[in-house]
Amino acid sequence: MNNDNSIKQIVWVFGASAAGKATFINYVTNDKPLDLLSMMGWQDKTISAEPYSLSLVGQTSYHDSNTRKRFKIIPSVISKLSLNDVVLIKGQQVDLDNRRPQKLKSRLADCRHSVLYLDAGVDETGRRMRLKPWWNNNITADEIAKWQRSQIKILKNMDGFDSQILESSRSYLYSLIKQHY
Repeated sequence: MNNDNSIKQIVWVFGASAAGKATFINYVTNDKPLDLLSMMGWQDKTISAEPYSLSLVGQTSYHDSNTRKRFKIIPSVISKLSLNDVVLIKGQQVDLDNRRPQKLKSRLADCRHSVLYLDAGVDETGRRMRLKPWWNNNITADEIAKWQRSQIKILKNMDGFDSQILESSRSYLYSLIKQHY
């Protein structure tokens, strides 16, 4: 990521369910690990998590009350940028469906807009999903892989967004897989 300290940055953190999006955001904002901050170019920046994206987890685009409330993310990010250099947002498929990253980018054109995709791998994602209370044991490894490919394809087509893929299969040990996918 760019190390220009004068430009505010908005980072959408995407990945499959159970990829560790909230874990990554909380780790960065609470523990401030120097190696990870340095890898991301955030070592000298104030960083904040956007709270609605972490608490309003929506499952569908239309009939989920949490999904309908995720409109609060945009004004919250605008507010957080007044005190922070970087704002991390937990992205969900419903945000892509509603073009929320693009809407925020059009409102805050002077900021750097980035997408960070966390990839825990199909096997680890499946293992983590089984630990979730909402786990549906009907999902297969092939379905997880298909969903991951689909989301990366959507993210690739987001014009004007910096992009990176981080490997997130090991707890708190992140590594860069690909920049500008």
